Amino acid sequence: MKKYKIRKRKKLLNPFHMFLIVAICLLFVSYSYALLSDSLTIQGKANILSSGGSEDIPDFGQSTYYVAVMNSWPGGDNATCYSVEIPITNLDGDINYWEISFDVSVEPISISNTWQASNVITSKNRTTYICQTWNADIPNNSTFTLSVHITIPTNVDLNITSVILNGKSVNYVPQT
Repeated sequence: MKKYKIRKRKKLLNPFHMFLIVAICLLFVSYSYALLSDSLTIQGKANILSSGGSEDIPDFGQSTYYVAVMNSWPGGDNATCYSVEIPITNLDGDINYWEISFDVSVEPISISNTWQASNVITSKNRTTYICQTWNADIPNNSTFTLSVHITIPTNVDLNITSVILNGKSVNYVPQT
């Protein structure tokens, strides 16, 4: 009769290897989450979440903007009309054709006096302006001011956010 020797079972992974595997997995998950959250908002400067899906998320540019309300007056039927200037400083290289879009705090009742744009496209509270042939060039390190009249309901504050210049998000810089 043959004797069988009982051998001890080998440990598949020692505690150190298990720790390394868990640590690598946690790092991967943390890094992935950080990338995803940074691509949606960066330091509160631009909130670019949209209902259109990931193809609507623009790249972040270096250009800056601020909003100046030049004047306001009653627009009739519980509406207020604002004369607004949005100076945009181009820091992303020379531009020879531009499209500027932004969100207004509420769907505007009307937008007028946009003589700087050949075409104005409004979809809910998002408005896009397309350059004229005579003002299509914006050299690097120069400022272009978009002037518009926006009429919104009187009980709503006017906020202009998520400015995009030629597919790149523009950074808001408050004026002091």
